Order: sequence, then C-alpha cells, then structure tokens
Amino acid sequence: MDTALKPQNTRSLLASSLVLLLLGLAYLILLGLIFCFGLNLENNRTVQLITHLVVLLSGLAYLIFADQVCGSVKEVPSARLARTFAALFMLLITLGRGLGIWYIMLPSPDAAYSLYNLYAAGDSLPRTIELISWTIFYPFSVLFLGLFLRKSDYRFGRALFVLSILSAVCCFIAFMLLIKPDTIFFIIGATGWGLLFELIIIVYFVGLLPRRFR
Repeated sequence: MDTALKPQNTRSLLASSLVLLLLGLAYLILLGLIFCFGLNLENNRTVQLITHLVVLLSGLAYLIFADQVCGSVKEVPSARLARTFAALFMLLITLGRGLGIWYIMLPSPDAAYSLYNLYAAGDSLPRTIELISWTIFYPFSVLFLGLFLRKSDYRFGRALFVLSILSAVCCFIAFMLLIKPDTIFFIIGATGWGLLFELIIIVYFVGLLPRRFR
C-alpha cells in the first residue's frame, strides 16, 4: 500500500496544517478569555459572532486538511472513513453555527427565538447540533485519521495515532454533555477537541518540515 506523501503535496499540507493550527490557537485563546473574564455570551453578540466564525473556519480547515492527507489514497478504508466523518462534522458545524449566526443577526430577537441562541442558558438547538458534531463525528474522523497515519510511512505516525485516540476518547466522554450538562465534561471535551487536537496538528506539521529545520 503506497501511502507516502507526494513531494508536490508537502507545501499545501504545510499550509493547511498551519492554518488549522492558528485557528485552533485562536479558539483556545477565545475559550481562555471567556473563562478568565467570566464573559456571559448569551447576550454578547460580538463575541458570539467571533466565536461562530472561528469554529466555522476551523471546521472547514479540518475538512480540507483531512482531504489533503487522505485524498490521494481513497481506497484505504481508514482514509475514506476519516474524510467521510470530517465531511459530516463540517455539515453539522455549518448547520449549528449557521443557526447561531442567523439568531444574532435578528434585529430584536425575543424569548421565542432563544432556542436558536447557541449560548442560551436553557435548551438550544444549535448547541445540541454542535455537541453531536464534536462528540461523535469529529472523534471518529480523527481516530480514523490517526489509524491511517499509523499504518502509513508517515513520520511520527505512531505518536499521532496515540494522540488521536486520546483526543477521540475525551470527545466521546464529552458526549455526556448532551445528557448531563456539567463543567467537568466540557473541560474533558475541550481538552480533546482543543489541546490534544492542537498537539496532533503540531506533531504533524513538524513531521512535514525538512530535516534541516528540525
């Protein structure tokens, strides 16, 4: 099975992984600011919009990244599944964040529309969609991506596989947020789709660099 990186693809993979890395960093910074300053996002349209856009762009960047990594070997089951779940992940991210953006663009949304506010204190349709995307489709995608990289001749493939398992497990645990909203489940989830995913992209990025830069 030839899963070697094609030389002409290395530059585009470096670019896409760097973009994904920066977007992930932006998300973590936003998350940190929200927690540090105790921001209440329910009525803060500006921060909501920034967060919606960062997550939307991150979802798109991840889909492009997964497609570039696995697209040239479509016959490999793990590569095909990684891309499929990445596409489903992006579909739900677009739907959930799209509804969130639509809500904050309303001139004067009343309580009847709070169901569409992703950051509403009560029930929220976009938040439910968001959680499904991050706790089901993303972890399956990153798990199959790690499996593909482990079986390929990619440098650091085993390390990436271990990190992908840890990331996926954290996100699967965060599925409990749909049943029992709890800060601990959110922290575990954010570790999976935030910190651990950043580590995955960093390791992948470093593995692409020519030896003279490492």
